[in-house]
Amino acid sequence: MTKQTTLLNAVVATGAGATELDVNGYGGVTFHIKAASVTTGATVAMETLNASGEWVEIDSRSITANGNTVISATGAFTQVRANITARTDGTYTVGAIAGSPLS
Repeated sequence: MTKQTTLLNAVVATGAGATELDVNGYGGVTFHIKAASVTTGATVAMETLNASGEWVEIDSRSITANGNTVISATGAFTQVRANITARTDGTYTVGAIAGSPLS
């Protein structure tokens, strides 16, 4: 059984999204970044909650054009979120999907 959600929906500002995806017990997660109206772009970070309760970066991408970016991350994550850490222009939607649970 997979789990999925939209972490950021048509966001036009910096900051972390309020939506998180609980991926505890899954072996990884795939993020899908959709960018529109981009001329200069933004930096989008994928983050996970560590054992100390702090958000740490899994991966980040500099998005400089319209289109789609897919990022797969493997690890023992508990929760994940998306965070726009820098932005000049553009609108960003980020989805996440966790595959089959670990057995």
